[in-house]
Amino acid sequence: FQWGAREGPLCDEPIRNVKFKILDANIASEPLHRGGGQIIPTARRVAYSAFLMATPRLMEPVYYVE
Repeated sequence: FQWGAREGPLCDEPIRNVKFKILDANIASEPLHRGGGQIIPTARRVAYSAFLMATPRLMEPVYYVE
């Protein structure tokens, strides 16, 4: 998850001010299928998908001077 939040899906910039709620998770009972090599990339893809489905926006800071 930290890897996915550090390199966001829009511009490879950190994701900020976002909350992810995990409502349900099923983990394989066999240790071979629940190692870091399977869980970490899957968590990143899940975070990316959830973020993109929420219609994110890029905000441009503007400083107005008279």
